Amino acid sequence: MPVQPINLIRREEFIEAAIASIHKYGFHDATVNRIARDLGVSAGNIHYYFGGKDGLFEAAMHRLLSRIRHESAQQLAIAGSPEDRLRAIVSANLSPQVFQPAFCRTWLHFVAESIHRPALQRLQRVNGMRIRSNIRSVLRKIVTSAQANALTEELVALLDGLWAHRGQVDEGLEPAEALAFAMSFLNHRLAVHRLPSSPAG
Repeated sequence: MPVQPINLIRREEFIEAAIASIHKYGFHDATVNRIARDLGVSAGNIHYYFGGKDGLFEAAMHRLLSRIRHESAQQLAIAGSPEDRLRAIVSANLSPQVFQPAFCRTWLHFVAESIHRPALQRLQRVNGMRIRSNIRSVLRKIVTSAQANALTEELVALLDGLWAHRGQVDEGLEPAEALAFAMSFLNHRLAVHRLPSSPAG
């Protein structure tokens, strides 16, 4: 395995520290000085690597979204039927690697802040378009186009709700519980809307 350059390792440390700080203190109280102090370095390092707090937090949001994409790619790689692929997308968003309090709470803060910060708003919009496109493209192989559009919004709302709940309370649904809930919902909706010619997954 190639050795990572020290500047890349240092960037990774700052991003992980930013996520942990947002989880612990909240977006506005996760200051550059506090993050740097927790790492035992000068705040100037954050400005050097990211240009300041906004750049660091944008990198942290990239980290959250890239981890979800990575999980999705792994699960989709072994999914066969359209229904298996749909379940893989849902499962990736609720996997233990991403569906954890620190990530979910950080995501909640990002959603709130994206209203006023164009860079975060752009990332949030791109991510929303990506997951909707992925879900809709699979659903259109199972149900009608109109049903696919409606079910896509239902699934996105369900996932958003589960992430919001997990982000608000550390004792919220564990990944396995959230996944079982989401799969029960998905199976019910597919049973109601599945086209007669569509094979069961």
